[in-house]
Amino acid sequence: MEKGFKSRKVDMSCIDIVGNRLLIEWQMDLINNKTHFEQIRTLIYDANENENTTIVYGGLELNEDFVLELMRTVALSSKKNIGIVFLKINSGLLPILIEINKLDEVNRIKELHRLKVIEKMFVDKKGIRVYNSNKTISAEIEDKSIVNCYTYEQTLLVSLIQRLRVDSWDISTNVHQFKRVDNGKNFILGSNFQDISFLVFCNRKATVGISLIFSGIKTKKIFYNLLKNKKAILDSEFNFILKWDERFQKISSYYPIAWFYCDREMMINRLCREIKAYLIGFDKHIKMAMEECIE
Repeated sequence: MEKGFKSRKVDMSCIDIVGNRLLIEWQMDLINNKTHFEQIRTLIYDANENENTTIVYGGLELNEDFVLELMRTVALSSKKNIGIVFLKINSGLLPILIEINKLDEVNRIKELHRLKVIEKMFVDKKGIRVYNSNKTISAEIEDKSIVNCYTYEQTLLVSLIQRLRVDSWDISTNVHQFKRVDNGKNFILGSNFQDISFLVFCNRKATVGISLIFSGIKTKKIFYNLLKNKKAILDSEFNFILKWDERFQKISSYYPIAWFYCDREMMINRLCREIKAYLIGFDKHIKMAMEECIE
């Protein structure tokens, strides 16, 4: 049932009911991970810029290192609207699939109804999608393609997103999700905790930075616990860049936007490294504060 797409064949290539390209590749063996990895990466490279493309990669076992690398490849695919979905196949399907695969193409289609007896065909699913338009910004969009329709603040936020997707792609999958920057003020990176988030901002005080926001009633208690019991430790771990705001229950670090006018690339790299430190460094302290607040 293979179909041709560009330079190679895939298990399925079609246009769905809304006009999007759908490419499906199945791996039914456990030994050719590297071969299938290269095939999927080629599909990502070959995806058309003028199409919305979804690649589905399913298998009995999916190599986690290959999955992460393919997600990174999608995240760094500039000028494309593309997504990839990874599906782990229920091993209970294997005997039926082996029997069906022995048949000719026509009879294979007829016998697919036998799969209905399997209650759960897939036991795991993960994926990533990136966008390229004037409102939803994918990884690695060049600034020159948006400078005419975006303000300086908006292009700066886009550059921060781009850098984060290179610098922190293995730390948080949240950086790969599309971020709206048309308000020209901020975008949010989720944390592992409800009502606690990271806000990357360009604010009206002409500063650019990151804040750890405690937005729920219960999480405000966590903020004050950190302020009382962990401030000295956190200040030291973050090289004394943290600014504690008791009025709005947030922890921030930021720089004058004028510094970005002088050396934009260096400041973007510097701030993104601090954002990465936020994503990594606060986790254990928040967990401990949460436990202490429950006691």
